[in-house]
Amino acid sequence: MSKRRNSSSNGAMLELWRPPQGAGEPVGCLATTYTFTPGLFDEQCLARFLEIESEPNREDLAFLIERESRLGGVYASVLVDHTQAGVEHSLRWDVLPVRLRAGKQHAKLSLLAWSRHLRIILASANLSEPGYRSNYEVAAAVDLTPTDANAEMLGDAIAFLRWLIMLVPGASQHPPEVGRAEAFLSHVERQARGWKQNRPGGTRQQLVFTLPDAGKDNPARSSLEDTIEACRRRGGSPREAWIASPFFDSDDPSSRVTASLCKFMARGSRRELSFCVPAIRDNSEAVPRLAAPRALILTPLAYQGNVIVR
Repeated sequence: MSKRRNSSSNGAMLELWRPPQGAGEPVGCLATTYTFTPGLFDEQCLARFLEIESEPNREDLAFLIERESRLGGVYASVLVDHTQAGVEHSLRWDVLPVRLRAGKQHAKLSLLAWSRHLRIILASANLSEPGYRSNYEVAAAVDLTPTDANAEMLGDAIAFLRWLIMLVPGASQHPPEVGRAEAFLSHVERQARGWKQNRPGGTRQQLVFTLPDAGKDNPARSSLEDTIEACRRRGGSPREAWIASPFFDSDDPSSRVTASLCKFMARGSRRELSFCVPAIRDNSEAVPRLAAPRALILTPLAYQGNVIVR
């Protein structure tokens, strides 16, 4: 058993990078992030993905030798917002800067491929030390195997990653790093072709994305609208919604996003909205203040909405 498996400091999200039993040999991984810590990706995420036995802090030379040996023909790359991409990293894997005309590359989606297993990781955490080590974050994994796959979710994830690759400066000129990313996604598509499709049961899973307008063939998409549309396809507009976020538009007195959500929800009944927000405590005995705008609570009242704050 490797030393990594005995470490008590491993975080749950980092463990999502470790291959499950029977996954086979590593093929490649492509991740997206806003802020980025190359050392975390290299020494923690990739090390688990490749099942490197050496510890980088105690056995640096052994770790480097094993990493070079294990990476070999394995593909690895990170799509990073262009403002965060100018950092040192290994020449063994790529950093692809994503540039948006008016916005940021803020998605956190990772696609991991082994020879007999695929995994899509969706998280709120950036590939950074705070994101993976100290923050409260949300993460989920979708696993695909030759006997149990979800072609729709895999197709949506690959389409989104291809869309981001198009936003890498100079991508139309097909530089080598873009070619490697496209080749990896094509390989994953071929690998999963013919895998047995599962029959959804229990909670249904749906990938939704926010995309800015990129021309006639790539119109803007709203993750909120896509979420509501997915609910309606399964049986109608939702009556209840749970929202967790540390970020809110504090300068928006009417909370337009909250108003849009209320309008999309079912009519003829009381709408229930639960917000999970950060709290600020001045001292241990003080009543906590909400780190969110007042409009978050007031806006739903105009749409027959009942608000619960957690």
